[in-house]
Amino acid sequence: MERTFITALIISIAVFTITYYFSLNHKTYWWDEAVYLSLARNLATKAYFGMNYPFPERLFEFYEYRLVIDESFRQPLFPFLLSFFYWFGEKVQRIISPFFASLTVFLTYIVGKKLKDEYTGLAASIFVAFSHYFLFFSSKILTESLSSFIFLLSFLFLIKLQKDRRYILPFGISVALSLLTRYTNLLILLPFIFILFKKKDFKMILEVSVIVLIILLPWFVFSSLRYGNFLGALLVSFKEVYGKEYFHYPFYYYFINLLEIFGIPIFFSLFFLLNYKKENKLLLLTFLLIFIAFSILARKEFRYLVPYFPIFFLASTIGLRSVIEKKKVFLLIVSIVCMLELNVSWRSLNIEEDSNTLKAAEFLKNFVKEGDFVIAENYPVLHYVTKAYALPFTGDLEHFQLIVKTFHVKFVVIDDEITLPPYALELENFGFEKVFEYKNAKVLKRVE
Repeated sequence: MERTFITALIISIAVFTITYYFSLNHKTYWWDEAVYLSLARNLATKAYFGMNYPFPERLFEFYEYRLVIDESFRQPLFPFLLSFFYWFGEKVQRIISPFFASLTVFLTYIVGKKLKDEYTGLAASIFVAFSHYFLFFSSKILTESLSSFIFLLSFLFLIKLQKDRRYILPFGISVALSLLTRYTNLLILLPFIFILFKKKDFKMILEVSVIVLIILLPWFVFSSLRYGNFLGALLVSFKEVYGKEYFHYPFYYYFINLLEIFGIPIFFSLFFLLNYKKENKLLLLTFLLIFIAFSILARKEFRYLVPYFPIFFLASTIGLRSVIEKKKVFLLIVSIVCMLELNVSWRSLNIEEDSNTLKAAEFLKNFVKEGDFVIAENYPVLHYVTKAYALPFTGDLEHFQLIVKTFHVKFVVIDDEITLPPYALELENFGFEKVFEYKNAKVLKRVE
């Protein structure tokens, strides 16, 4: 068995161990983590895809926008995987992201070996494994690692599809699963279209379309029933993510933050671009499509690029390998870079995260029960911890008081670190009293 194979396997296991360790030692929940855990809980206990108050349309009259607090527009694959392990407890659920992170690292080795050679594959897998953002988000209950694995698997099948059309079925299945994880994974279809025209086998598009549509059919049915449109979940998702005016940055935002996002290895991709070879056409196309597409989208967060790190680092290692042919020198440079990146990754994993809202939720769960209503801007965390229905703040005091009266709200959570309407910080003057405080978080109780 090749030494590079064993090394890649050891690195993959190390990634699982590190990310799972830090996942178990979490001190708070991210918004999306609480969403996915709540969706999984409802799937496991109620066979229902949604969370929080299940009738958001009844809340429209109180808010200035169409509130979708049941989060049923989320792509379903990750919550479904979480739901299978719900009865074993959250510690077992936390295995999923580190598991797919380790698979992604090993698959990066396989793809790199396929594209160039075993040392390219090993170097690319090391770059992914030592990436601080990849490790950080793989330690969270988020879709980054799952999405990264399935997208890379689709890319591998796409490479094989260039020479063997028998890979249509696995490619179609991986594309469908990829879309059920993240809608932006649609990008993989553009390189597929390139291959389609190159091979002039237009029958492939029909075959792939049938496979994808069969797998997506249940999701289309649910979307049609829930939103009145078979693409309703997709449209709501894009509106919720990209339609809101925050995290909006200029086109060049990712470009000027290359070092912070990817670390030193991304700059080796310059050699890949300058030493372009015909056999790397598919990787180049995918590389450019991802970067340009996410640069065009108005909302930009570093984490949005994490699922595509293997693609970027494969380009980087192929570029580095093209200018350094000596194996030992190549591996030495890779090792030095990774030692530098390890320091950044370790500090990233040990970052102190704000637990204000979680502390407030843990206090509140002793005083509310399932079916009660509370008001809190970070409604996913409050709902997951307390099981109560959590509604966000309305735009003005009048509608807030109407919500309190209509739904018999007794508790309100204030977190100064989240943007709140001005009246929210003055509720003690409007019939509420403080019963708990932790740093910037407060729990207010309505005075009867």
